[in-house]
Amino acid sequence: MATTKRSATRKSPRRRRSRLRLDRVWPTHVVPGGRVDIAGRGFGVDQSTRLRVFFGDEPGHLLRISSSRLGVRVPEGGGEEVRICLNDRETEPFRVSVGRRVADELHVVSNPVYDPAGNLYSTVSGRRGERIPHPIYRFPRDMEEGDAPESMGDGIVNPTGLAWGPDDTLYVSSREDGCVYRRADDGGFHVLAEGLGCPTGIGFSPTDDLVIGDREGTLYRVDVGGEVGVFSHMRPSISAYHLAFDSRGSLFVSGPTLSSRDQIVEFTPDGDPCRIHSGFGRPQGIAFDAEDNCFVAEGLAGDAGIFRFTESGARRIITGPPLVGVALHIPSRTMAVATSEAIFEFDIEPEEDEDAPEDGGSGA
Repeated sequence: MATTKRSATRKSPRRRRSRLRLDRVWPTHVVPGGRVDIAGRGFGVDQSTRLRVFFGDEPGHLLRISSSRLGVRVPEGGGEEVRICLNDRETEPFRVSVGRRVADELHVVSNPVYDPAGNLYSTVSGRRGERIPHPIYRFPRDMEEGDAPESMGDGIVNPTGLAWGPDDTLYVSSREDGCVYRRADDGGFHVLAEGLGCPTGIGFSPTDDLVIGDREGTLYRVDVGGEVGVFSHMRPSISAYHLAFDSRGSLFVSGPTLSSRDQIVEFTPDGDPCRIHSGFGRPQGIAFDAEDNCFVAEGLAGDAGIFRFTESGARRIITGPPLVGVALHIPSRTMAVATSEAIFEFDIEPEEDEDAPEDGGSGA
């Protein structure tokens, strides 16, 4: 007797949707226009057209994607909660800190500076030879939205470097007339030293000497008696020298050139170059905190931000568009970071972002 065999049908396994998850965002301090990296799962290249990353209600711009990592540009006006959306799925929010916008419509060439009370000073430097009616601004610490900053420095052409002196007053360099000015008790500015070439960044040593960076290749020193001398020399810069002292009196100087990679040169207190810190793209403003941690404003597009660097390397702790300056008010743990046009403030704790993955950008 003939029999028939029923062919078995095998059901295709149902494809399981991987869970959409956001594990980490770094850096956690952001300025609009900067790039953050996001670690997580549940996203891939084939889903890039449907994947959305939001900062508050504003979508970020997706720069790169893999199965476990995203690169995203921070949008203007974004909020402090980051979430990923894919079709009908959404991650739990991850909190970041967006810099408080202190001011815009500036022209910043070097570091802004804080006074001991936490008031912030910055410049509207202008094009070469341009006379700006109010070239220096003071932003009070208790300034509220809508308040007007205090203007000063009338008559100074192209103010560039700023420093707060040990005599509790403001100093400023002018790259137009080759002078450094000191603010007097009457609020006016008077020439402290002249004939300094094209002075840009300035800073005070622990022994109260003022060092001025002439971007044409000379570092000048004005001692406490007002005598001008040469501190050292280094290669010229196409834009400006940026400099800062650590607590031991070592001087760190950056000066962008036409090279694709630039350096920070370290000098002994006597003016001898002793170390080269390499691996930066376009290092600009420099600042030290009370523990001698060094912070560098990186101006290279794509890797821009504030880097904290130590003997073991560098880590980007703030992301942003190309930055030119950084300043610290140590008592309040406040940091100001400057683009060429605007200043943002952050509350920075020294242990933050220590467990973030290595950034892979600038190095020491």
